[in-house]
Amino acid sequence: MFGCAPPPVPPTALTYQITVPESRKIAMVAPSAPLATIADIEKAARADTGCRATAIDRVYQAAGSDRDVIVPSSVYRGFGGRIPVTLECR
Repeated sequence: MFGCAPPPVPPTALTYQITVPESRKIAMVAPSAPLATIADIEKAARADTGCRATAIDRVYQAAGSDRDVIVPSSVYRGFGGRIPVTLECR
């Protein structure tokens, strides 16, 4: 009798804590682990606020302007564990 290996365990989905000041000009996005991409962070802010969301330039620079790479941990440390995202709300 041959056994099969168990299926791979999918990675745990990230959750996000999003803080939006009353001005609604910026959101501070904190993923549950420092494994999020810029695209993930912007998507989470957009889903939470309904606004167009763009990570600040410093985040893009640290990630080499690639929205699909994991944001370097040094960026999180520079903002107290959160990533700043500018909002454009209607």
